[in-house]
Amino acid sequence: MSTESKVPTAGGDSEPVVAKTLGDGTAQRAEVDVRMWSEPALGRRRRRSLQGAFVFAYAFCLLLVGYGIYRGGVWNILANTRLLDTLIDAGLVAYTDQQMGIVEGLPDLELYLLAQTPIHWEVLAFVGIFYAIFYLLKMVQFHTIARFYGLKGSLGSHARAYFYGQGLHRLLPYGAGDVAVVKALEGQGEDPRRASSVVHVQDMFVWFEITFFFLVGVVLTGWEMSFLQILWPAVFFGIFWYATRGQRYTAESETPEARDAFRRVLRAFSTQPRLLVGLCVLSVFCFFVDDVTPYLTGQALTSGEVILHVPFLVIQGGVVAGYLASRIPITPGGIGQFEFGFGTALMMAGTGFATSMTIVLVDGLFRHGVPLLMFAVARVWHGIETNMSEVLARFAEVPEPAPAAEAISA
Repeated sequence: MSTESKVPTAGGDSEPVVAKTLGDGTAQRAEVDVRMWSEPALGRRRRRSLQGAFVFAYAFCLLLVGYGIYRGGVWNILANTRLLDTLIDAGLVAYTDQQMGIVEGLPDLELYLLAQTPIHWEVLAFVGIFYAIFYLLKMVQFHTIARFYGLKGSLGSHARAYFYGQGLHRLLPYGAGDVAVVKALEGQGEDPRRASSVVHVQDMFVWFEITFFFLVGVVLTGWEMSFLQILWPAVFFGIFWYATRGQRYTAESETPEARDAFRRVLRAFSTQPRLLVGLCVLSVFCFFVDDVTPYLTGQALTSGEVILHVPFLVIQGGVVAGYLASRIPITPGGIGQFEFGFGTALMMAGTGFATSMTIVLVDGLFRHGVPLLMFAVARVWHGIETNMSEVLARFAEVPEPAPAAEAISA
């Protein structure tokens, strides 16, 4: 996916505005002089614009996560995750009059009993392993698409660019990680147009995964359940799609050729149908692994007293809903947006909000922690052919986009 937006100023120039695109277009990105980031006049104005947009994104992230925790019940989530026991041992919460604590007393003594039950740490270890497998397979998919589009880098060089983008995707809002991937590949000597196409095509496979598993849910659980689970995440997605529509398109890019990007991709892959089928199978397997991990998270936290059993198909519908709600990532890594989609989907299926929020919050530690660890390994031990200043410069200053179909088929 690409991030680009320009609005005309009074002087006739274009003022860069941060916005997130869908996979509808891949912008042609020209070279940007990184010195503009420190130029006294325009640099300060651009930095203020970018900082304001970033502050909104981080605040929105905190608002969504905070609302989810509030709806689920702070004490319930603390007890389900066993963090309440840690807070009591640390002297932060006192559950009796004889104890010292900043917070005195619990709403219900049952919460203390729930927090004493054990966690199945070995199952949580498998969650981390499965997420490592998930991201490694996604990196292999990225490398395969890159080689198909003529990028000459090795598996290792493409892995560095991919995990660098995954890390920044979780640290910066508006899908800036996609820009980081393109900039890292460009630093390796690759054509930025082809690099943008690779990012865009892999995003199209994510849409394939969402559609495929939504249809699987329809077959296995019925239209009513699938519709209820996807309803509010779809509304959430539609609001962001409409709100960013003016920034995601220009008069030049809104052409039949730009909207024909999907058929161009299929036409390109038609020369190697076995490769296309293999990539689709890999996508399905990766998404299935992503379904298993939150299910295992719930099982790891379940004990005789803490019951977080959620049927696997309900979890699968929640993951589909979470992906849809975070397809236009306003927040860093779509954090908060995914939780909203996942939580509302499970709630519509009859699961308590405390249960769904406990699962998605603990699962999120692995969902975002594993790629951040891989990002750190790539950044510290191997080095990246770009830096944060270059990524932010490219992120803030984007030329008029070329038609998506042309960029993809280049």
